[in-house]
Amino acid sequence: MHKGLGAAAAWATWKPVMPVIAVTLKPDKGRAPGLMLIYDERGGDPLQRVHDPRLASCSTVDLHCESAHARYEFRTEPARRQSIQIRRFQSDGNPILGGVSWNGPSYPRKVELSCDLASRDARRACVITRITP
Repeated sequence: MHKGLGAAAAWATWKPVMPVIAVTLKPDKGRAPGLMLIYDERGGDPLQRVHDPRLASCSTVDLHCESAHARYEFRTEPARRQSIQIRRFQSDGNPILGGVSWNGPSYPRKVELSCDLASRDARRACVITRITP
């Protein structure tokens, strides 16, 4: 086997156990909040309680919030359903702002979202704009 192909194949199996999550916000009244991001690698309902969640948070700057990825692990699972729950990061219960789910490659490197904070329907407040496998 060509050494370059072997290295590429090996790299493809090392995945972040939680992707970078980038959220662009359309604000409601007031300033955009910090966010709590909950990745469910099992793809449960993004608006329900997540069992064994992967958690991240980020501060919003210029209506953009981006979390860091978690550590890399050797992962070879096939494509499957995954989800992300987006919560307002504050002291009074961290209310759910929105959630998304998708079927795609396991443990993507980055998921980009757009969320409308003025939306009253958490199922429609956020949409996926791009997934980087």
